[in-house]
Amino acid sequence: MTVQHRGLRWALILVLLLLVAPPASAEDDATPAELARVRYELSKVEQKLKDAGGMAVELSEYDRRAFTMVKDLADKFPRGEGVAKLVAEARDLYRAAKGVGLEITPEMLAYRKRAANLSAAVSQETEAEWEKLRLEVLGDLDFLEKPFPVKHPPEVSVEDMESRRLILENVPYERALFLQSGVRWLAVGEPSTGFYWVWLGDPTFDALYEALRRYQSQVRQVVPEMWTIVGEVVGADVLAPGGGKPGEGTAYPGWVVQPTAIYLPRTVLLLPDASRDDGARFAGEDKLTELLSYSVTSVPDDVTPERLLEIYITALKEKNWDLHLACIDPQQHEHGPQLDHFRYTWEVQQKGIERLHAHAMPVEVGDVVVTRGFVDEGLESFFGEEGAKPPNPSEKEERVRVTVRLFDDQGHQTVRQRYVTLIRRGGGRWYIYSGATLMF
Repeated sequence: MTVQHRGLRWALILVLLLLVAPPASAEDDATPAELARVRYELSKVEQKLKDAGGMAVELSEYDRRAFTMVKDLADKFPRGEGVAKLVAEARDLYRAAKGVGLEITPEMLAYRKRAANLSAAVSQETEAEWEKLRLEVLGDLDFLEKPFPVKHPPEVSVEDMESRRLILENVPYERALFLQSGVRWLAVGEPSTGFYWVWLGDPTFDALYEALRRYQSQVRQVVPEMWTIVGEVVGADVLAPGGGKPGEGTAYPGWVVQPTAIYLPRTVLLLPDASRDDGARFAGEDKLTELLSYSVTSVPDDVTPERLLEIYITALKEKNWDLHLACIDPQQHEHGPQLDHFRYTWEVQQKGIERLHAHAMPVEVGDVVVTRGFVDEGLESFFGEEGAKPPNPSEKEERVRVTVRLFDDQGHQTVRQRYVTLIRRGGGRWYIYSGATLMF
């Protein structure tokens, strides 16, 4: 090799040595003590995130100081391996503080289109029947065209007012409701214009209200606050809408009205119907069977815990009461009071779906735990006492916990993760044992 070639080779080696960074020394990384101190501060943030159960967490000034400490170490030791690991851990925590997210797909929201179509169909029936009823009431010779201001004797006699039909519009049901002597009433009017007392203690109203609950259960849970009440004057009374106790309200005279139909504008019309066992119906109820369609109709016997939760969530979304009940442990809805409990939780969950939650999904299935009986696997016959009764498979009971997360339209988690416990008896099918109230 010539001198010139050797010179070029050494020059190349020198350039490469200059380009390669020197190995890191102890001074290039934070000390174990420094790393441990910052990790301790981050652990407090980590615990806060665990307590939030996937919800977004607003970082406090103290929390942000922990992340600032990590950033300061990263600026001071850009090549430190320990610091790099700490930065990665802190980055995961910082992003987790924004909450668990999910991409909401059209398939997840398909139930809303179904609900909108169903609501629109019932609304169409409602408007047609309301127009027919309204014209019939307006054409009645006993129709009271101007209910306000309210006329009292001696301006008008009791005989002249009794049996008069009237339409009371824009009645705020929840705010107008009051109780007196154990009887429910609606106060319609003002002290300056007079009152009508809508009597809610008769079987007719009970039947109408049950028809409304059926509508809410099958079509739409959230309904307008303002009601239109069609009724008939049946007498007079003096009532105190504020309660009648000292400091709670003043008593006023008014005409007692028995409701004969209830109209929630552009939503639902409730009508008495003597041909039905429950005594009333909502407009379009007879056609509801034709309009209903479900993507899932039954629970397979070999259903997995995860799939059972998916079916249950679908039943809630699509307002399929029977399928929802089929997912729950039969021992918990054998009797009337138990069913009443689930009807209440059904209504609560339907409101949650319509007002807050867009989608829910199981995200983790725990280990199956035998809570009664045991698995033999040949051990009892080998190690057990002679003549001992072998285990009965039908007495075996297993449970498993499933974690469920709920999300809104934007894919943000809406509440803390829920925990649902499932049960299986005698090697049979899985059922929901506890935690069935998800969408509240």
